[in-house]
Amino acid sequence: MTDKFRYGIIGAGSMGREHIRNVNIIDNAEIVALADPFQDSLEQSLSLLNNKVKTFQDYKDLLKADLVDGYIISTPNFTHIDVLKDVITTKKNLLIEKPLCTTTKDCLEFRDLTKNYPATIWTAMEYRYMPPIKRMIEEIHKKTIGELKM
Repeated sequence: MTDKFRYGIIGAGSMGREHIRNVNIIDNAEIVALADPFQDSLEQSLSLLNNKVKTFQDYKDLLKADLVDGYIISTPNFTHIDVLKDVITTKKNLLIEKPLCTTTKDCLEFRDLTKNYPATIWTAMEYRYMPPIKRMIEEIHKKTIGELKM
């Protein structure tokens, strides 16, 4: 039996909940920790989870706990660079909600900080892996639904 990939979500608001829904349909993956300063966001996210999940008001406490194999960052867009500066110290796999950063300066800084990063960094395009979208992509490749325009 394969161990499940353990995700921690930083930012349990509406996009954090969207990521929970998507991870819930992935075999061998689970959410084991959530971090958000707002109790209401944590409670709404917990309602989508069946497993026991650790919660943190401060994401830095989640990082210190070292409970996960990878982090999903779904905090407000303008906070991504500051959160990323802390999260990259973990050297864990990262999925960052788009946009990666909100300024060119921040993107360039992130590029420089992660030049030799030892794990996967992915900017979220999670819809691509949802069953209906995955099926649509398959049908496009089979040319059963017409020519892709955009």
